[in-house]
Amino acid sequence: SQIAMVDYDLILRGGKIVDGYGGQPYTGDVGVKDGVIAAVSSGRLAGSALEEMHVSGKVVAPGWVDVHTHLDAQVQTKWSAALFCRHMGVWVACSRLYLRTG
Repeated sequence: SQIAMVDYDLILRGGKIVDGYGGQPYTGDVGVKDGVIAAVSSGRLAGSALEEMHVSGKVVAPGWVDVHTHLDAQVQTKWSAALFCRHMGVWVACSRLYLRTG
């Protein structure tokens, strides 16, 4: 049997891309390969993927890291930090996580 070759694991199609460089948002695609943003295009990204998500009307912010969170409150509830991060859809940088007990 032959294995189909794909360019990306995931392509987000048709989102409003806000890239953080100060320019105007634009409509385009984002390709992800091996857990890394591999391509960002204005317009349609050439190539194939294992999974494609059509995200028209959604903001896509490739590479953004949320450095201001309140994960301490989330960890102490039914939410885990990992679940919170998946739900919010952003990477979170934490230098220290202070938890109050009692």
